[in-house]
Amino acid sequence: MSRRRLPNRRLSKTFELMHRDLRHHVSIGYYSDTLKAGEVFARGPKAGSMMEAVLSDACTLMSLLLQYGASPEEIARAMARNMGPPATILGAIADLLAAQKTLDAAE
Repeated sequence: MSRRRLPNRRLSKTFELMHRDLRHHVSIGYYSDTLKAGEVFARGPKAGSMMEAVLSDACTLMSLLLQYGASPEEIARAMARNMGPPATILGAIADLLAAQKTLDAAE
């Protein structure tokens, strides 16, 4: 499958996400024609940290997965779990993506 890029101007919604008592801000960008999620960005609790850089890189990879046709549910199922809940902030972001896969769901 080929990559479906998002337009330069697109709809997005920002969420506050708590994971392991740390606050993160996650923005999901949506395709304007289908209102499906096509990208994700996140900021961690400590700006400039190594963890925030890893989080940024992981969100870039999640965005590419979405743009190449992976569903938010597939991404969420692939994440490590601790007896149900996500083991990492990346899993929590993937769960948020699955729950907010379309802009209608995000409203």
